[in-house]
Amino acid sequence: MKQRIGKLTRHAGGAIVAIFVSFGIAQAEDLAIGGLSDAGDGRLYKTDGLSLSRSDDGGENWRDVSFPALGESEAITAVAASTENADQVHVAGKGFGVYRSTDAGETWVNVTGELPDNDALALTAHATEANTLYIVMADEGIYRSQDAGESWRLMHAGLSSATISALTHTDMEGSMETGWLLAATDKGVYRTMDCFCLFELASGLPGGATAVTHNPVTPAEIYTAVGGEIFRSARGGEAWEHVGKVNGEVSALSHSGDTLYALLIDGNLLQSTNGSDWR
Repeated sequence: MKQRIGKLTRHAGGAIVAIFVSFGIAQAEDLAIGGLSDAGDGRLYKTDGLSLSRSDDGGENWRDVSFPALGESEAITAVAASTENADQVHVAGKGFGVYRSTDAGETWVNVTGELPDNDALALTAHATEANTLYIVMADEGIYRSQDAGESWRLMHAGLSSATISALTHTDMEGSMETGWLLAATDKGVYRTMDCFCLFELASGLPGGATAVTHNPVTPAEIYTAVGGEIFRSARGGEAWEHVGKVNGEVSALSHSGDTLYALLIDGNLLQSTNGSDWR
């Protein structure tokens, strides 16, 4: 696979890794590129940073998705499928901002629009609102769109001492608005109500988190990865238990409601029903 930009490097085994300008004050060195998202109908999307793939059978078989050609300084950092509209998917990245497809990846339109630049670090879809998205822009903060990317609004200036690499939105109870955002960072997992009233660090993890997701059937059930170690919280990130380990470093997690998926930086996709037994 061709290396596209000087800031893209490879670890042993061919994994794609990016070095980005920091979000906040710390530099994000060796930030793994790898996005994974479940559309809720057996359809999965994944990316290795340079290309996009789709599975229609829960990850058993994959096919390439046609995506606009990336330039020498561009890379995909995240993919977000809407569980409320199975044909709608957004892809964010460094150098190109955000693209949207409304036909399951057959055609694409750029919806970067009002965002301050073209460098996106993380992206997630709202748990229950089909057209609501949250995106992390490098050195800018977290923006929200409520019209599938047609317009964007700055919601939070960012975390001053942590670099966000992944987001998930859950509709678990207790929010003053519609749900909660959880962010995987190099300091661990942060969470906030989606009114952005307060960002707090969820304690109890042994290191920085590379991925985070939630169970859509049980919205307070959160999963995160610290390297290859998998942790689960039954209380929305208030406390964590170690549930398993995978043979490699996790770059993305996604949950369909009955299956937890882990994308490794070497491109392998694993699945588990309990977070401990992987195949």
